[in-house]
Amino acid sequence: MITSFLETNSANIFLQQSGNTKSPAIIFIHGSSISSRIWYHQFADEQLFKNFYLCAFDLPGHGQSGKLKNADDYSLKNLGKIVVEIIEQLQVKEYILVILSMATNIVAECVGGFKNCKGIFMAGPSLLGKNFPVTSLLKPYPYTHLLTSAKATKDELNGYARYVMYHPTEKDIQIFSEDYEKTDPNFRLAIGKVLTESDYTDEVESLKESRLPLALMYGKEEAIVQPLYLQNAGFTLWQNKIHLIEKAGHLVNVDSKATFNEYLYLFAKDAFE
Repeated sequence: MITSFLETNSANIFLQQSGNTKSPAIIFIHGSSISSRIWYHQFADEQLFKNFYLCAFDLPGHGQSGKLKNADDYSLKNLGKIVVEIIEQLQVKEYILVILSMATNIVAECVGGFKNCKGIFMAGPSLLGKNFPVTSLLKPYPYTHLLTSAKATKDELNGYARYVMYHPTEKDIQIFSEDYEKTDPNFRLAIGKVLTESDYTDEVESLKESRLPLALMYGKEEAIVQPLYLQNAGFTLWQNKIHLIEKAGHLVNVDSKATFNEYLYLFAKDAFE
């Protein structure tokens, strides 16, 4: 694996890269208050790194990437613009996006700006829209406040990690907790403002209008998002269904890595045909 930094107009962005650089690219984007480390099971998958160029980056204010100057710059819309800039700088000929949790919102806000994108593989999507307000997707759970809190206690983070993952290892819990603590608190405060003010577009409609191939995947033990709330969204889905994965929670790529990786491989093969 090769690591490096990419300079953007807003912040220096940390990159992880692996696989065959001459192959089509799979670009991974993590969710809220975690980092590109969450994809370590995917980067270790022989079938993926032998057949594709793998690239993951830390969003601004996350992991090893730089922070944004102003809290309001962490809006979903502005993060979407930064993601477009990052992908343009990668200069890959064709790619698919693999996006997790809140990254689905960020990507949906900017989907019209992607060039050479061949499909989007969504894990634990939390898409918003005119007919899909926050109340339609979130399950009530004891750690909701941590989505928008500046900080959390060690005990809270331990409980939160065990709640969002079905059977996490100690390594998974450590990565999750460390990433949360390292995330710029202004990011979570800004997301709280975004949700309070409904400062987002109709993300569902934007994705439908993009006409990009879409795959949706949830864990059957999903504890945060209603796993079938998008079943009547009108998407044309890969394999004509929302995939529900056994013995997996919100971070399905961690809980059921083998199944996730196999589905991702098949989706990528179809997308790049």
